[in-house]
Amino acid sequence: LLIFLGRNMKNGRLSLTRRINESITLTVPQEGHKEDLTIVVSLAKINGTQATIAFEAPKEVNIVRNELLEKNY
Repeated sequence: LLIFLGRNMKNGRLSLTRRINESITLTVPQEGHKEDLTIVVSLAKINGTQATIAFEAPKEVNIVRNELLEKNY
């Protein structure tokens, strides 16, 4: 199942609005595997200008903040 929200696309980037405890699920087909790779991203809380984002992913998935990637992750 592919859901494409074209009206939210800008410069190849999909922008979605989420409320607290709402999630987005990313599903990536894995060649040679029976099951797709699934990652769930949820908005856990908002505190002023900061948001806490929760990730559910298989242990082999690396989740790294961009600022750490910029510092030679």
